[in-house]
Amino acid sequence: DKADKDDKKDEYTTAATTGTTTSTTTTTTTTTSTTTTSTTTNLCDPDLQLLDFSRAAVLVKNLSGTFGGMLRYGSVAVVDGVTVDLIVSGIGAYEAFNTTKNGIYGDFGVLNVLETTQGRLAFTF
Repeated sequence: DKADKDDKKDEYTTAATTGTTTSTTTTTTTTTSTTTTSTTTNLCDPDLQLLDFSRAAVLVKNLSGTFGGMLRYGSVAVVDGVTVDLIVSGIGAYEAFNTTKNGIYGDFGVLNVLETTQGRLAFTF
């Protein structure tokens, strides 16, 4: 009798725990495309009139009468959302009447040069 009860108990347990489980998995894939457009602005284009010294500042002022040195105007233009500096550097002999006059005067960048002399300067942005 006890063996019959144990067999029935095992049948009941087995019946209760036996079943079918169904699982569904859903996968969603999202694809994003990005298009990048580059534009190049020629800062030396005479039609642009981009330079604005009214909001610029002199950042470096050591352009001397000998080779080297620089005069750096900060924030002389904004091109495609980027602030641009102008760097004037000596690439040859340069003589100034008074180098303390180099800088900004009102809305203009000033580069003082001794009359009847010449010099070689590079202007880069």
